[in-house]
Amino acid sequence: MKTTSQCLLPRNYSSPETFRNFSSDLLPYIALAHTILYSM
Repeated sequence: MKTTSQCLLPRNYSSPETFRNFSSDLLPYIALAHTILYSM
């Protein structure tokens, strides 16, 4: 049984390239969160 962190994080989390891809995937959600916060 996988833990939640293993599901959320990429397998090669320590790899810079994978981390960069992971960050770029999160970027739209971060931008959306900022937009919601500033519009309140």
